[in-house]
Amino acid sequence: MFFSLLTSVGAQASNEVDQGIIPALSDASSVSESTLDEHLQEMGFDTTEISTLPIEMKRDISSKDGKKVAAQELATTVTITDEEGNKVTDRYPINKLAASPTPTLSGYAVYSGTSNNGRERVYQVYATYRWASSPFNFYTDNLAMAWQSNATPTGTPNGQHTVDRNTYPNPVDKEEVSGTAWLVDMKAGGNTTVQSGWDVKN
Repeated sequence: MFFSLLTSVGAQASNEVDQGIIPALSDASSVSESTLDEHLQEMGFDTTEISTLPIEMKRDISSKDGKKVAAQELATTVTITDEEGNKVTDRYPINKLAASPTPTLSGYAVYSGTSNNGRERVYQVYATYRWASSPFNFYTDNLAMAWQSNATPTGTPNGQHTVDRNTYPNPVDKEEVSGTAWLVDMKAGGNTTVQSGWDVKN
């Protein structure tokens, strides 16, 4: 059985969006977490947001020029299907599969300037997720970002998944003009095992 999770984050930019871009930290891969937190505050993240971000995501954001801009986060949709693609509605197998069927999901957009031709604004779009408890079995989750019709995705997507301080890459499942999807390898663990991660695309 598989969980499928879909979110879409859109950013609105003002005429002043080009002002206030913070230069990247040249040593973002090695500085302390407190230094990263201070840098993210300069970029516009508040302390509550920063406290929820995985450290490797903090390093990724801080390694690029940019500033956080207003982002619209849509409601999370969770769909559970079997191996044939049929929706599962029976509560017994759903409860048997996962102790916490709905993750917490947040989205952030970081503006990093204009494209080389100066005609397009460039954003790094991040999604973070956190399962407060884990499934009773191993399974594959799918996290996707959908783009607006006038957006042009560029760059290489990245993502990580963390369980009990062990970190694993989130491989790309699909990469299309309309969006990008990652596979998330969920681990068995039950009520006491927290799983979290993040993905980014520009």
